[in-house]
Amino acid sequence: MIFVQGAAQLTQDQVITGTTMTAIDELKCPVKINDKVHFIFRLIFRQNSALDSLKLDLTYPSNPVEISWNTKVQNVLSISNAIAVGTTLPFADISYIALLDGILVNGDNEGFLQPMCASTGILSSITIKKSSCVMTTVM
Repeated sequence: MIFVQGAAQLTQDQVITGTTMTAIDELKCPVKINDKVHFIFRLIFRQNSALDSLKLDLTYPSNPVEISWNTKVQNVLSISNAIAVGTTLPFADISYIALLDGILVNGDNEGFLQPMCASTGILSSITIKKSSCVMTTVM
């Protein structure tokens, strides 16, 4: 069995304003036909409003055999390690980390695996920090 590992990191912050889901440009992972991909996206972000939160999703090739992932959002600066639950974050303007850890078993369509995000508030913005990254292992 051959394993191919890959990694990518944002080279600059990406600001996303409003509730429209937007792809995170530099964290786009190519997926070939029949690839089995284990992925971990680590998104460091800031929300400018304590009244809103982050919406997360992934884009991936159509009709995969299997796609499954877990998402965890945690405050990285608070001693209490407050978890973001529901529609609001515990605090605004501090760093949070969102972890998306999963497996894609691709089918007959090539494409890309890529995180998308938006704010839950129309006027709020999310800043995805340049230290955000993805690590993949293709089996």
